[in-house]
Amino acid sequence: MDVEVLPPDQNYYEEPPRARFVHLRAPGIFAPILAILTMLAAATFGFFFLFGTTVAAALAAYVAWPLVFTPQFTQWAFGEPRASFWKLFLLFLAVGFIVKAFRRR
Repeated sequence: MDVEVLPPDQNYYEEPPRARFVHLRAPGIFAPILAILTMLAAATFGFFFLFGTTVAAALAAYVAWPLVFTPQFTQWAFGEPRASFWKLFLLFLAVGFIVKAFRRR
């Protein structure tokens, strides 16, 4: 950005010096897209930093659940014939919280 300062008038009390922006360019659409992608990457990294082991355990249970339990038991436990990933994630999150709360140090 180049700034050109115009010389003031003879009388300084009438009007202060003005600045005129000669080459002012907008960042375009590329800069906001990069900013949003950076923000999403930081949020994703923070989410996996906090809940990475819980996500991995829920994913493993989601894959192994049909091999271990019948659809009738899953219907009784979750209300659906197939266990959803988010319900398993919340289940593992609650169990992990309870285990950490009652663990002696």
